[in-house]
Amino acid sequence: MQTHWAYVYKDDVENVWPSVSGLMDRGLKRGMGDSLGDTEIFDRLIEGTLEMWALIDGDDKVLGGMVLERAQRANGPVITVMMYAGEGSDEARDTGSELLREYADKIGAYTVEAFVRPGLVPRLKNSGWRRKAIVMELER
Repeated sequence: MQTHWAYVYKDDVENVWPSVSGLMDRGLKRGMGDSLGDTEIFDRLIEGTLEMWALIDGDDKVLGGMVLERAQRANGPVITVMMYAGEGSDEARDTGSELLREYADKIGAYTVEAFVRPGLVPRLKNSGWRRKAIVMELER
């Protein structure tokens, strides 16, 4: 299946979000859901403090999406992948990683980071990612 990634401009978020939000529901509950909810993500996409890319098939169907945050850190600009979800295959993940490399070069980011659940680590390693840190959570 032929797919491509498309940047979702702020003015188009309201049209694309319904297709992406349902796909992100599982990831929000299992991953970043304890720090970001879908309403906050949507609001921040509209405000422009988060950005979204959509994975589109040949029939213009939205198969997935990535939500990114750009920030300035001590070492310079950084891109953080806040959420990646969808019906994407290994090929989609690989092309998403390549897209992130190109986007980082374009905006001058020194790194791209993603906070992921442990089960994704082996798959992301195959796309050129390396483990940088471990996030711990205190059991309650």
